[in-house]
Order: sequence, then structure tokens, then C-alpha cells
Amino acid sequence: MDWWEWLVKNREPALAYTQTLGAFVAAIGALIWFLAQRQFARQIEFDVDARIIKPESGPVIAEYTLTLKNCGKVRVKLPWLKLRVRSFNEGDVIEKLPDEVRLNFPNKLVSLKNILSADEDFDFTFMEPGVTQRYRVVSDVPSSAKLLLVFGEFEYRKGWPHTAEKVVEVK
Repeated sequence: MDWWEWLVKNREPALAYTQTLGAFVAAIGALIWFLAQRQFARQIEFDVDARIIKPESGPVIAEYTLTLKNCGKVRVKLPWLKLRVRSFNEGDVIEKLPDEVRLNFPNKLVSLKNILSADEDFDFTFMEPGVTQRYRVVSDVPSSAKLLLVFGEFEYRKGWPHTAEKVVEVK
């Protein structure tokens, strides 16, 4: 008996097997499509900025802003937000870092490992879907500063950092 005769004689079990196999392949395809869409992944739009304020008297002031927008469909909880600011001052020599791509900003101005716990007793922050949250830190800037390198960072989970960096001219 060849395979065609066998198939004709056993068409009902063969059809059931084919339907089960087709349903299984369709389910696997749907799962792959769903995972590829990242519907329930944490999706944060992140930016840093600085606003320079030069009063008539007194020190130059900088207001640093870390902006996080939850563009996803799930609540995001972050344990910390890092802010680092370095400056390029009058008289500094332009040098590249060892990676030979980025410029060295040699003067450290701000180094906060967690701006959430700087003033209040927060050990995390969270954002609901569609919410934009801004965190601000204010500090003084040396009068000799010409450029500021503002760097922000957070982690979705351990080892998965999200960073933003911006250069701001001190005018």
C-alpha cells in the first residue's frame, strides 16, 4: 500500500493531525508576532537639558532637567535617576577621551547617583502610561565655564541602561 492509498483509507485521522499541526503553527506564529510588537515592554522617551540663569549679581545658576515620557502601555517603576554634569572652562585645552571620539570635559560639577533621594526620602519613582515626568536639579556654575556636558541615566532593569547626553553653552 502506497502513501496515497493509506491517506484515502485513513483520511479522518490524517485530517485531524493536519488540523492540529496547523493550529499549533498558527499559535506559534501569533506568539512570535505578539512578542515582536513589544506591546507590554517598558518604553521611555528620555532627555536631559539645562537652563542657564545669569542674575545681575551673584553666581551663574543652572537648572538641569531630566524628562521621562512613558510612551508604552505599562506602568514603569525606576529605582534611581543619575545626573552628571561636567564643564569645559575658559583656558581648558580641547582633548579627546581615550576612545578618540568623545571630547573630554575635565571639570566635575555635579555627580548625583540618585536625584530621587537628594531632597526627599524617595527610593523609586513610577510613571503611568502617557505621563511625562520632569525632575529638576539646581546648582551653581563657575563663571569660567563655557560649555556644560549634561548626562542622565536610569536602568529599566539591572544591566539595561538608558542614557541621554547634551552639551549646553553657558552664555
